[in-house]
Amino acid sequence: MTHTAKMAKWMLAIVIVASTLFPAGVFAANTTAVSLKFTDDNALTLSLDDDATDLTVSTVDGAGNTEDVSDEAKWTSSASTVATVKAGSITPVGTGTTTITAKYGDLSATKKVTVNSPYTALKISPDAAANVTIGQPYTFTATATKTDGSSEDVTSSVTWSTYSAAVATVSLGTVKGIKQGTTTVTARYAGLADTQTIYVRSSFQGLLLTPEEDQVMFIGDTPKQIKAEVADATRVNTDVTSDVKWTSSNAINVTADKGLLTPWVEGTSTIKAEYEDYTKSFKVTVYKTMKKVESSVDSIDLVTGDSATLPKVTGTAVDGTTVDLSKLVEWSAGDGSVASVTSTKVEAESEGKVNLVGTIGDLKVTVPVSVQTKLLVLTPDVTTLSIVVGESSSLPKVEAMTVEGSTIDVSKDIDWTSSSESLLLTGSTAKALLNGKATLKGTYLNKIVKVSVTMEPKIKSITVTPEVVELNIKKSKSIKAVGTYAATGKSVNLSTKMNWVSSNPSVATVKGSSIKAVNLGTATLTGSYQGLTSTVKVNVTAKLKKLTFSEKALKLTVGDAKSVQVVAEYDTGLKVDVTKEASWTSTKANIATVTEGKITALAKGTTTIKVEYGDKKVSTTVNVKEVVPAKQ
Repeated sequence: MTHTAKMAKWMLAIVIVASTLFPAGVFAANTTAVSLKFTDDNALTLSLDDDATDLTVSTVDGAGNTEDVSDEAKWTSSASTVATVKAGSITPVGTGTTTITAKYGDLSATKKVTVNSPYTALKISPDAAANVTIGQPYTFTATATKTDGSSEDVTSSVTWSTYSAAVATVSLGTVKGIKQGTTTVTARYAGLADTQTIYVRSSFQGLLLTPEEDQVMFIGDTPKQIKAEVADATRVNTDVTSDVKWTSSNAINVTADKGLLTPWVEGTSTIKAEYEDYTKSFKVTVYKTMKKVESSVDSIDLVTGDSATLPKVTGTAVDGTTVDLSKLVEWSAGDGSVASVTSTKVEAESEGKVNLVGTIGDLKVTVPVSVQTKLLVLTPDVTTLSIVVGESSSLPKVEAMTVEGSTIDVSKDIDWTSSSESLLLTGSTAKALLNGKATLKGTYLNKIVKVSVTMEPKIKSITVTPEVVELNIKKSKSIKAVGTYAATGKSVNLSTKMNWVSSNPSVATVKGSSIKAVNLGTATLTGSYQGLTSTVKVNVTAKLKKLTFSEKALKLTVGDAKSVQVVAEYDTGLKVDVTKEASWTSTKANIATVTEGKITALAKGTTTIKVEYGDKKVSTTVNVKEVVPAKQ
C-alpha cells in the first residue's frame, strides 16, 4: 500500500468519525421559526363603513429572519359579530371589540381589533305605534345619523325583524300582518337599533260559511259547495271562497277544493277554512251509498200539547249493511201549525194531519202524524164487569172528554188488553175461560182506562135490601145486594159490583153501594150483574129542624078563646104552617082545652099547651084569670 493510499483511508475514517460526533448543521446558521408576529403590535381600530382590511403575519427564525405566512396561517375571530377574518382579511360586522388570532404550526399571534360605528343614532319612521291591517302592507323607513351630523336612508341596509312572526313579518321595512295581535318591529344597523310597536288588525269582522253546520254525505253524492264570506263594517259580505285556504284532515275520505266537498270513501274528516286571522271548521261524515232508509214507526198519533220522541232511522247500504242514521236526520213537519219539531221530539200543536219528513243528504223518509184534541179523561160505562165462565160479554163502552168539554164515543178506537190469559179478547167481546180476576186496560191516545173483571159461576138471583130508602138531604145510606150461585146455592156479596145508576142524579147519586141524597124528590137506582137487574127506590125529604109557636105565652080570661099557630122549619130553610097537622095537648084540660091550635079558657089557673109534629116538640104556657065583674 502506498503512502498516498494510506493517507486517503485515514482521511475517510476521520470524516466518518466527525460526521458521527458532529451532525450536519452544528456549525450552520439557525433557520427554524421561533415566533409568529404581525407587521406591528398596535391594536387595530376600524369603522363599520370600512372595506376589508388585510393583516400580515410572519414567522421569525432564530437568526431574526421573517417569512410571510398570512396565507398559510389559520385565522379566527373571538367575536364574529364584531368582525370576521379570512386569510388575514378582516371585515367589520358590528361595533365592539374582538381578538384576531393567527396560528401557524405551534405558533400563534393575536391582535385586538375595535370596530366603531360611523353613526350616532338609528331611527324608524313613523315614530308612533303603527296600525297594520291584514292584507294591506305597511312600510317603515330607517334613517341613520352620522357622526358629522348628516343622515342617511338605510332602509334597505338594516336588518329588520318582528318580535312575533306569527302576528306580522317584515322585509326591507315593509310589514305584512298575519293575524290580529300586538308585536314590535326592530331595525338593527351598525350596532344601533330602534323598535316600534305595531297593532295588527283585520279589516273584517268574521268569516262566514254557508252552510256552516256539520255535513253528511254519501259516496257518489254530487259535490257540495261551501261558500265563504267575510263581513266588514259596510254590512255587505264579500265572497272569499276562492281566497280561503281549505284543508281536509283526511283527503282520502273527502276533499275540499276551493270549498267544493267531494266524498270519496267512508269516514269522517274535519274541513278547515282559513282566511287572514279567521278560522272556521266543520265535520263531514261520509257513508256508503244507501239503497233505502226506514223509520222505526209507520205513523205517530198525538193529542194537542203532547209530544213523541223522533223516530229512529236506519239506512241500508248497497252492500246490505245497516247503519243507524237517526242523529243525522233533519226533521220538518210542514209549516209547524199542526206539529212542530225540536232536536229530539215532535210536538203536537193543533188538531190535524201532517207528514213528518226526515232528510239525510238526498234521502228522505216520511212518517204520517195525526193530532187530535187533547183528552181530559176516559169514562167507561162500567167500572166492574162480571162474566160467567164459558160465556162472553161485550167490551165496555167508553166516552172521552176533550179539553173543550165535549164528549166523544171512542169505544171502537180503544185498544184493549187483558192482564190474564183466562180472559180472552176477541174483536169487541171478552170471554171468561176460568174462574178468577183480571183487569181490562183500554188505551186511547194519551189516556188509559181500567175495568175490573170477575170471572165466576152463574148467579141465579139477586136480593137487594132495602128496596126503598128514605133520606134527608146530604145524608147517605148503603144498600146491600146478595147474589146466589145457581150451581151451589151459595151467597156472594155483590153490593159494590152492581154498577148502580141513578135515574135522577140531581136528587140522589150512587157510588159503589153508597147512596147520597142531593135534593128533594125521588129517584130509582138500577143495577145489574150477570144480566140480572135490581132496583131501589130513593125518597129524599127535608129534615125537620124545629117547631115554633106564634105566641110565646098567653094570658086569657075564663071564657076566652084564642087561636095560635105552629110553624115547622126544615134544614132547607123552608117554613110550613103545621097547626092542623100537629098533635095538640093541654096538661090541665080543666083550666084550658086546645083543638088544632084553638085554646079555650075554662077556669082560673095555669096550664101548658104541648105540640108534637114529626120528631119535634114545642110547648107554651097559658095563664087563665077569672072574669072581673063590671062596676055598678
